[in-house]
Amino acid sequence: MKRLFVLLCLVLIVLLPSGHAQVFAGVSNLDEPDGSPQLGLIPEQWLAISFTTASGTEWSLNSAVLRLVRYGTPGPLTVSLNSDASGQPGTPIAQFSSTMLLESGLVNRLFVLSDPVPLTAGETYWIVGAGASSNFDNHFGWKSTDGSGAETGLPGWTLSDHPAVSFNQGSSWAVRSDYPPFKVAINVVPEPGEYALAGGLCLAGFALCRRRGNRWR
Repeated sequence: MKRLFVLLCLVLIVLLPSGHAQVFAGVSNLDEPDGSPQLGLIPEQWLAISFTTASGTEWSLNSAVLRLVRYGTPGPLTVSLNSDASGQPGTPIAQFSSTMLLESGLVNRLFVLSDPVPLTAGETYWIVGAGASSNFDNHFGWKSTDGSGAETGLPGWTLSDHPAVSFNQGSSWAVRSDYPPFKVAINVVPEPGEYALAGGLCLAGFALCRRRGNRWR
């Protein structure tokens, strides 16, 4: 029994090392076929899609992947994590950065956070994209899905069926039932509390095993 607990502890250390937490796809529709439309990310048209975490376990947002097409030489692109305000994007929580904006064509582009942001269980959040160029020869377009596939990821996590759009730089938003969902993946890591709980259980089990071993001598 003691050897079993030691083995479990070693597995825990290998799978969940401090500072290098394993990244999980919280929810994604990137595997769904591409839809025909892609909407432009320009100052006059901000775009957003929401996701909802599962109830129970706490996670932290690590990064997001957006399927974007690049035309010409667009200006900077801003991608943020926002709270939910009665079913539409609310206050910005954190800003993403990306090193994949110079790649041309249609690419799954990774956007990362400098520090993972804790997510509340059973809560809705928004990924918001805003472009800097109004020139449609030099802009990013956010690709949609065709709706024929299934979402993948952790049980209980969901993506919204319809995106939101703002025509006044985020002052107001409208959820568009006539727009298909954008292609996105939400990447998360377990909250530090999950590591502490697993480690505590491991140590408690080892201590119990040791006491029993002393009793049997």
